[in-house]
Amino acid sequence: MSRFTFSSIALYALLASSTVAATGCSSGTPEAHASARDHAIVVVGIGKVHAKPDVARIQIGVESRAATVEEANRQNTEQMNRLLAALKGAKIAENDLRTSNYSINFERSEQQGPMPVPMPMSATPAAAPGGKKAVAVSAPAAAPPAPAGYYRVSNNVQVTVRDLARVGAVLDTAVGTGANNVWGVSFELENDSAVGQQMREKAVADAAERAASLAKLGRVELGEILSISEVVGGGRGIAMPMASFAKDRTPIESGDLTFEGQIEVVYALKH
Repeated sequence: MSRFTFSSIALYALLASSTVAATGCSSGTPEAHASARDHAIVVVGIGKVHAKPDVARIQIGVESRAATVEEANRQNTEQMNRLLAALKGAKIAENDLRTSNYSINFERSEQQGPMPVPMPMSATPAAAPGGKKAVAVSAPAAAPPAPAGYYRVSNNVQVTVRDLARVGAVLDTAVGTGANNVWGVSFELENDSAVGQQMREKAVADAAERAASLAKLGRVELGEILSISEVVGGGRGIAMPMASFAKDRTPIESGDLTFEGQIEVVYALKH
């Protein structure tokens, strides 16, 4: 005969039902969270803001070549010192000059081919005429061949220009002083916190419009916001060329920066 009585079975049923009820009331479990999203509208709002850049960053440098590393470095040092002095004279603050690269490389000349390898030489004494003892003669040691190429020394600085109207003049000054490496001209908004706030506000407003439109199409009524989160990956400014500077200088276009971000909002549905 079974040892379980009616009362014990009823007790187990009561405990089981209590466990199910407790699980259903718990909102921290992944199952409960997924269930909540099943009765919700999930939208992603997009916020876009245009702003003018306030700084320009340019990579400017000097590259020197010579047969010896000492000569290449000497030439580069002299040219780089003149370049830095000219940039400071063009009202670039010392804090806005930062070394971004310094390198020394040996580059083999394609015309001369691979560097020859000296072969060891030896002389074996031979019998002299008349029975006299022969004297061993050693060939003179071959001088090491000259390097079949040249040494290249490169020194570059990142220059931050805060007066955008003078970007062309700064470039002209650098090139006129001997800079032969110029690249990476970019425009940025140094402090984008205010723009970021505007971008988020527009994204949340866009999400609300999208959710209202979906609710109307689905003939449901929106409830409270269950969650709101920022989608990581956007927000950086992209330059859009707009205008150039004076004609007698190197033409540089700053344009506008476009900041774009996304906000995910989950709305509950009213029953």
